[in-house]
Amino acid sequence: MTRGTSNTRVAEKTVLVLAALLTLAAAGCGSEEVGEVRVVHLGLRTHSVDVGFDGERRVDGLSFLGSSGYLEALAGDLRLRVVSHEGSTVLVDKDLSLASGGASTLFLTEDKDKFTALLASDERTPASAASPRLRFINAGVSTAAVALKSGSTTLVSSLGRGAISSYVTVKEV
Repeated sequence: MTRGTSNTRVAEKTVLVLAALLTLAAAGCGSEEVGEVRVVHLGLRTHSVDVGFDGERRVDGLSFLGSSGYLEALAGDLRLRVVSHEGSTVLVDKDLSLASGGASTLFLTEDKDKFTALLASDERTPASAASPRLRFINAGVSTAAVALKSGSTTLVSSLGRGAISSYVTVKEV
């Protein structure tokens, strides 16, 4: 073996190792999948809440009927913790699963003394003006199912307490 061939092999191995290291570095940088989630507060008896994901407070003082903007969060399993803003009462402490690359809405509802969190996937594609899309949530205090109509058209035939409908396309009213 000649000296030139040995140097060529060392150079080839060095390039291969550098390429592998750069690939690993690129894969490690920014490769974490994220999703977006917004929070809507529908709990009638709790004036305002603080919302955290995985131990980090993300929403501070969200008032009744308030909505946060979409927040980025790591996709996959995350720990949700909702506490009353006025004190430290824990209202919700549970695991959720957030889809990668998608958008979701977290509805905070309250029935009697129980606070719950319902997660729904959002469609972020615009609807046409002639055919708007609506989604309904039964966040009422009653446990009864409801039917939703627009004129004589049934939009949702039965929506139980704590249920979220799929998107419904409605005719212009």
